[in-house]
Amino acid sequence: MNVSSERSEYSPTIRLAVRMPLLRDSLVQGGTAIVVRVDSGVITAHGVLTPSELVVMRNLKITAVVATFPTEGSQRGSLAHPWAELARSADQHLTDSLRYGEGAGLPPMTFVIPIRHERSRVANGLVFEITGIAMSTPVRLVTGELRPGRTLGEGSIRVFACSIFRLDGSIDGAREKNLRARYVDLC
Repeated sequence: MNVSSERSEYSPTIRLAVRMPLLRDSLVQGGTAIVVRVDSGVITAHGVLTPSELVVMRNLKITAVVATFPTEGSQRGSLAHPWAELARSADQHLTDSLRYGEGAGLPPMTFVIPIRHERSRVANGLVFEITGIAMSTPVRLVTGELRPGRTLGEGSIRVFACSIFRLDGSIDGAREKNLRARYVDLC
């Protein structure tokens, strides 16, 4: 299964090759774990790569989230929610920093997502959350004043990459159609 996020001027984009099928391992106390294996991937910062050393994103991490997406027609007459989180893995490190236009290859990763049995019965999708710190760039104003770049703080980057695949590896046609038309609204 391939998962990718929408291209943006303000956030990183990511492409992942996720191995199917997802594995389920039993845990104690009536739970289970969904194991997600990513074979490879790449994360890229927006912009044009230049010789500049200017870092625009730092401390990027990724988390795998088991979610429930609404089924076709399940929310008629109500405000549609794109998806609901049921369980999440621990964060994993992606890269220390990215410059404009720079990409970084990702090593194989394994995410273990503990989930209670009753929640796993309604789980029908996988989402990846990418978080990190954004850096503003120095700007020279028309007055000649130079405003220095600064760190925008922890959590200033938060991006989701949604999949068109169900947890069993089959494609959810309605989700595929909806994400193609309105990715940002639904993911």
